[in-house]
Amino acid sequence: VQRLAPETWSAELWLSEPDASYRKLSDIASIKLDRILEVGIPLTELGWKTRELAAFFVQILDQDVEVERHPDIGTLSLIVPDDLFASENWWV
Repeated sequence: VQRLAPETWSAELWLSEPDASYRKLSDIASIKLDRILEVGIPLTELGWKTRELAAFFVQILDQDVEVERHPDIGTLSLIVPDDLFASENWWV
């Protein structure tokens, strides 16, 4: 990713539909790329509901050509935490 010029960096949030189509949700204003890619996405824009399974992947494109994808195959999945998450997962 280091070969991407900083002036070309941009980030967008897309939703993949069950029929394999994609729909752009928003532009992401908060992005940092060095050795690690960091993006700031307001949770309200993700549309995830608490206690439900959410799955996502990250693509890095250079002029619409994928140069990286994480994970390589499939998605990263998680259960969306709610207000009880910290107390339910707190250990001594």
